[in-house]
Amino acid sequence: MPRVAILFDNFGPYHLARLTAVAGKCELLAIEVAQRSGEYAWDAAPGRHGFQSECLFEGTSSKLDAGSLAARLDTVFGRFNPDAAVVPGWASRTSLCSVAWCLMRHVPLVVMSESQAKDEARRGWREAVKRQVVGCFSAALVGGSPHAEYLGQLGMQRERVFMGYDAVDNSYFAGKAETLKAEMLKSGVRRPSSVLRPPPGLPERYFLASARFVEKKNLPRLLQAWARVQKSVVSG
Repeated sequence: MPRVAILFDNFGPYHLARLTAVAGKCELLAIEVAQRSGEYAWDAAPGRHGFQSECLFEGTSSKLDAGSLAARLDTVFGRFNPDAAVVPGWASRTSLCSVAWCLMRHVPLVVMSESQAKDEARRGWREAVKRQVVGCFSAALVGGSPHAEYLGQLGMQRERVFMGYDAVDNSYFAGKAETLKAEMLKSGVRRPSSVLRPPPGLPERYFLASARFVEKKNLPRLLQAWARVQKSVVSG
């Protein structure tokens, strides 16, 4: 089987689900840059995952300098000797250090991306730099069509872009749902589905938002949109 190294800044629950699935298809080395995320508040992942893994540094990755990161990656990559490497995006120090290492050794690179053209205002000189970096990748794994289109704008051939990056462990959620249903039946609830419906008081149609409280999620705009909807309903 091919030897594949996959890097993430920090392992969260959905990373572990995806890595576990990949581990059945190749000889996997999952590399976690740091034990804690500077962006997400999830707990540190437990030690054993059912696949080979490495954590490069203790603490938070945002405090690392490029030299230390490049040296540590050189040690881990060199020991594993991957046939291909898969990296998250093209802007982080982790990705750029990985790109440099792989280019020097002619190791194919795959980028995982959820960037789309409308995420922010695009500047010509920055897009030109991105095109140079994106040109280093052999293929891409993306979340959906807008992300694939943006990679096309950055010069990647469409046949090298594959969907499926946004994935969760459906069997985990199905199993939890069945367990909860069984517990409710055991406790005397005869129609568990009715209990699991939205609580009383919610209208038939409503907004549901699930996001971190960070600037790029633009939650103030969501509140403005909700206010406009409320105003149009009242005036209408």
